Amino acid sequence: MTRKKNDPPVHESAFGEPRDWDEVLDRLSSSVRSRNLEDSTLSEASSRVWKRITTELAEDSSAPSDSSSFSVLRECEDFRQLIDESIAKTLPAERRILFDSHIRECFPCRRALAEASKHGSLEAASLAKEESEHVSDEKDDRASLLLRLAVAAIVLIASSAGIFFMVSPQKTLGEIREADGTLLRLMGQDSVVLTSQDVIQDGEWIRTGKNSNASITLPDGSVIEIGARAEFSLSQWLGDTTVHLRRGQVLIEASDQGTGHLFVKTDDCRVAVQGTVFSVNSGTLGSRVSVFEGRVEIEEGGSSSILLPGQQHSTSPSLEYVALEDEIAWSKHAEKWIALLETVSAIRKDLDRIEAQEPTTSTRLLDMVPPGTVVYISIPNVADNLTRAADVLLDRIRSNEALNQWWQENMRKTGTEQTLVAALDRVRLYGNLIGEEVVISMGGIGVGAGAPDFLLLADITDATALRQALSVELGMASVVAGGPAPVVFLDSRGRPEREAKEDETLFVWLHGDLLVASPDPARIRDTLARRKSDDNPFKRSGFHEKLATAYHRGKGWLVGADVRTAMHDILGESDTAGIQQQTSHAGGFEDIDYVLFERKTVRNKTENRVVVSFDKPREGMASWLAEPAPMGSLGFISPDAHVAAALVMKTPETMLQDIVSFFRQQSWLHDSTGFDPAVELAWIREFARPLGGEFAIALDGPILPTPSWKVVFEIYEQQAAQEAIVRLIDEINQWIATNSHRGNMISGLRLESADFRGRSAYALRIDGLPVSVYYLYADGYLVMTPSLALLERTMQNYENAYSLAASRTFTDLLPQGRDVNFSGILYQDMGSLLGPLSRFSSIAGKLSLEQRDFLAKLADEAPATLIYAHASASEIAVSTTGNGTFGMELGNLIGLTSAFGMNEILSDTMFLPSEGTVSDASSSVQESQ
Repeated sequence: MTRKKNDPPVHESAFGEPRDWDEVLDRLSSSVRSRNLEDSTLSEASSRVWKRITTELAEDSSAPSDSSSFSVLRECEDFRQLIDESIAKTLPAERRILFDSHIRECFPCRRALAEASKHGSLEAASLAKEESEHVSDEKDDRASLLLRLAVAAIVLIASSAGIFFMVSPQKTLGEIREADGTLLRLMGQDSVVLTSQDVIQDGEWIRTGKNSNASITLPDGSVIEIGARAEFSLSQWLGDTTVHLRRGQVLIEASDQGTGHLFVKTDDCRVAVQGTVFSVNSGTLGSRVSVFEGRVEIEEGGSSSILLPGQQHSTSPSLEYVALEDEIAWSKHAEKWIALLETVSAIRKDLDRIEAQEPTTSTRLLDMVPPGTVVYISIPNVADNLTRAADVLLDRIRSNEALNQWWQENMRKTGTEQTLVAALDRVRLYGNLIGEEVVISMGGIGVGAGAPDFLLLADITDATALRQALSVELGMASVVAGGPAPVVFLDSRGRPEREAKEDETLFVWLHGDLLVASPDPARIRDTLARRKSDDNPFKRSGFHEKLATAYHRGKGWLVGADVRTAMHDILGESDTAGIQQQTSHAGGFEDIDYVLFERKTVRNKTENRVVVSFDKPREGMASWLAEPAPMGSLGFISPDAHVAAALVMKTPETMLQDIVSFFRQQSWLHDSTGFDPAVELAWIREFARPLGGEFAIALDGPILPTPSWKVVFEIYEQQAAQEAIVRLIDEINQWIATNSHRGNMISGLRLESADFRGRSAYALRIDGLPVSVYYLYADGYLVMTPSLALLERTMQNYENAYSLAASRTFTDLLPQGRDVNFSGILYQDMGSLLGPLSRFSSIAGKLSLEQRDFLAKLADEAPATLIYAHASASEIAVSTTGNGTFGMELGNLIGLTSAFGMNEILSDTMFLPSEGTVSDASSSVQESQ
């Protein structure tokens, strides 16, 4: 007979049959409690026992002291009179038995004995207590009040919980809709056969027999189909329903839970869903989860992951992938869900086959923009892709029964379908009439320059049809506005077709294959003249050269700015020079000439690119980034990292000196800390000398309760690096000692060392904070982590070549091109991080409902992205790639932490108890694992 982990102990009777001793004890205790004795019987028995005890004590007592002479011991005060004799060990044996028995049961007397033992006698303890109370009456009053409040709260909560569990009726959590074969309710030694329309109560264990199948409906409309030999129970708490699956398979069609959740819990994982279709198969080797519709979140071993339709997850490496149709072949409704999965998969394949529009390479419109342009915007025509994707999606939905039913109820009845179709028709109309791109240029933005020099250019395919469509739109706008639309068309020579009024703001030239629009008809005529003569001074400018380079690479969306000209136009030459002089300490960024923002999709991979150009070789902070080079530090970052950054630096020593130079100009630093940045720190050069120029940092593991960060430095001289660290610690300790009057939180730093996996490892202790840093040297790198366990895992992963750079998620994000290396990278997989973060109680309590919803949505939809940089002598290009057209934007990634106040939230998790010494490395690692 196989026992379960939480089953009561089972023994055998004299006949070899199993006996449940809990049941036997319950039966005996119930029979004793059920006996009713008369009051006279109880009184007579009590008198006989007490008389016998007192008589025997009187006869046997021979102690000479007064306190030991016979006296009745009834109240606590009687027993406290014997405390001094108990301490002196002169208490007679018969009284010591009674005294010890009372002390074990009476907490106040036990506390009095403890105080008397500490002070030598009961009288001395009383005097000490009076003195202590006299000194700290006010403090004790507050503590007493807090204690009483705490006790009251505990009693209230415990009472409420007790009342809830005692009087709360057992809930009905499911109804059997269909039972094919044997379905049992387990009741200790007995079991009851269930049939259709029977109900399942909270906490009842249900089992299906061999070759059996059953379906259960939950109150919220969810349907659970149970396979053969499965065993499960249902429970509910605060709106959440949990299916406890001991073994077997279930296929669940979960309805929308509203604010609640539906969980499936096995021995090794928990699956959280809202509205979706999925299966869970739990057995001896582990659990396997398969998703057919929607999404599920799996929590396993402190980490979580998201599964989407067609995906599968196993809790054990011994469990191999199984085709989804085979996984639910036992289900009566398998064909329905396989068909749904095939439909969703077909939609994805159809959308993938829709080729993204090829990036534009022609500079026809670029060559026509006027001289003095400082802002250039190019928007590609994506109407074709958008409408084709919508058509594919609508056709597939209408051809699938389940999806079409949902569409009818949620889109057609509400009128949303009609609005969507009308919008798509307009997109399709204008998309077919416009060419590859629309260009907007702006110039003349200086103070006193009047209206900006705005110009719109677009290639067109049918001028007559576009004119008619625009006339219809303008007519509708006139009706809504109650007057004529402020638009005037120009004839082929650039003259207004009708007299323009003062409040009319836009002139449109629409002929042949070109559309030109501007608030000033003279600008349109100038553009047409330059087009005919092909003599445009802008084509000879540096700004045009930078924009043309983007076109030659293949351009999607493009925004360019001539920063230097714009500053000169806005501020004037003298003010521009003054600002550059004031901001020179910013590190070379005052030398920026042009900034370009690009976005394009190539092979279903979206690339965002920012190019910053300088008018001379990079200096200061702008020069820190070296030209592309290999990055060995990524070998210490695992594929499980949520965020990882790595870069190669030109000269670490120069970088540190630039930082010191910046701080020299911050007067607040000296005023608030006493640190004098004007004094050259000799150890800066000493610390930077052994550094190799490569650096990496990562959040590689759980973020809560302690963030699993890693820092990796390239090191050329290990001994010199260690000596520099010791010197740095000494410098910091000296500064702390000198400024102790400032009430610093940190009282000092300590460095410990020990042998660790055949290497010398070090632990840096921060006195005053429960924080430690552990590090070691490996193959020319210094690796730092916040715990020994993480350091152990890092080295194991490194030795097994289990690294981020070799992972499929990372390599899929790498761009197409000639470059082998990068100057810097920033990788993020925020979805795997934000899911657990949004559920952590201390963080969820600091977020509004809208923020929590946005965080959960971002965790579901945000794909992994890679930001990478290439640096040259006078240019830095930063790009980002993500899977899918709607990948995370660079701006979203940068602004995420500030949007949610993550710096404040994460700071709450930093100061946690640190681990033991480095010498305890092996035991600490084993415990953590």
